[in-house]
Amino acid sequence: MLRRMGVLGRRRPRAALRRSVVVGVRLPGRVWVQIHRAQNRVRDIAAMAAGYCNDQPGEPGGGYRHWRCARRRRHRGLHRFRNYVWDAQGRTEYAPVDDFPSQPWDRNGTPTRRQARLDQDRRRAAAEKRAAARRARRDTT
Repeated sequence: MLRRMGVLGRRRPRAALRRSVVVGVRLPGRVWVQIHRAQNRVRDIAAMAAGYCNDQPGEPGGGYRHWRCARRRRHRGLHRFRNYVWDAQGRTEYAPVDDFPSQPWDRNGTPTRRQARLDQDRRRAAAEKRAAARRARRDTT
């Protein structure tokens, strides 16, 4: 028993556990994205099966990607995630309540494929706009 104890009296982790942690850390980023997307899909399906609304604000600036409505399905009024509400157009407002509804299926912040594609398109359009402005400035000087 004394041989197994570590410096501070804790047991040392087994070699197999240490190896699995190291292997887990070395996974490529794309693999983690796929894992998070799969977890999010499962959580969304579980929320819908339990009768939750599951609507999210679609527009950038209208909330975070992982927000999902925490109200029961077929509710009236705005969608709610904790202290924030949004409408069908994705406009989000801070509307605090004393006892906000719990969010039993918290999601990872990893975007879905559609959200990632829309973000990439917006960034590309903004970069093209900046490049055009730089060209116009360069041509005028």
